[in-house]
Amino acid sequence: MSRCAAELETKDRLLDVAIDLFASRGYAGTSIRDIAGAIGMSISTIYHYYGSKEGILLAIVDQSIARLYDKLQRVADLDSDPVERFALLVRTNLTLSGRFRNEARVYTLELEQLPAAAQERIRQFQRGILDLYVGQLRALSEHDLLVAGDVTVLAFGALGVVNWPLRWFREGGALSLEEVTEEVVRFVMRACLRPEEAARWSGS
Repeated sequence: MSRCAAELETKDRLLDVAIDLFASRGYAGTSIRDIAGAIGMSISTIYHYYGSKEGILLAIVDQSIARLYDKLQRVADLDSDPVERFALLVRTNLTLSGRFRNEARVYTLELEQLPAAAQERIRQFQRGILDLYVGQLRALSEHDLLVAGDVTVLAFGALGVVNWPLRWFREGGALSLEEVTEEVVRFVMRACLRPEEAARWSGS
């Protein structure tokens, strides 16, 4: 393995350890020393790679929420049926949030406890994701497929439902992540679509 590849592998491993610690202990409750001890790395090496604990956090944000936004943007750009596109947006959001569940818990549930720069970076991505939802709901409204109501309020509501499983979902429960995802997709679609269209999403 080349030196460059070895460094990338080490940095990725460092982020994985930091994610686990931030998710279990909280960002404020985790120190650089804790991360160094968990990974068996010197504190100076961590500072060399990321500069600070906040630098690690920002790298985690860029690795997870930025990737989530990029994937959702690709879905939003699809030239497809607006109902199916919105369902795919919600499903993709849930699937990737599940994949980055520990990261998402840090920047969703602990946002107010994070440093100001990290909060602003996260909020920029969150505003971008909200805009994608608003855009898709507006497209449904233009096709007379949306329930009456303000599209921004509906978008906030949909995102609230999508993000809620981050608080309670655990592997090994009664439902798998895939089953929870499909239940939430159906719930959001029934809540947002006109009754005749929502009926398509009432099945199990």
